[in-house]
Amino acid sequence: MVATKAKAAKPAARRGGPGRPKKEISASEVEKLAKMGATHEEMAGFFGVSTDTIARRLKDDESIRAAYEAGFSDLRISLRRYQITAARNGNAAILIWLGKQLLGQSDSPEVASDDTQPLVIEFDGEDGDDD
Repeated sequence: MVATKAKAAKPAARRGGPGRPKKEISASEVEKLAKMGATHEEMAGFFGVSTDTIARRLKDDESIRAAYEAGFSDLRISLRRYQITAARNGNAAILIWLGKQLLGQSDSPEVASDDTQPLVIEFDGEDGDDD
């Protein structure tokens, strides 16, 4: 009979104990990055962490979340300001886009009618000239 050595079970990982130190993520830097429209991936690269860490900090840390929301809100305000300026300067494409976004306009007008009968237009044969 051959004796076998039993493998010792690994101790369970302890939460909050020794481990990798928590990376510093500055709320002011998060706000600056959000003002530039940085993605979670870009922020992760900037801070040297994973995108999961960025997502977790945005979820769990109120100061980080507030900084991100403030920065992103500032970005949206700035973008809207530039769009309105472009529209006022006659940029037809932005005028159309803003009309659709803000005024509910569309490319294909809809006519509301309960009448299901086809529209018939009759001409009397005259060309309208008074000669």
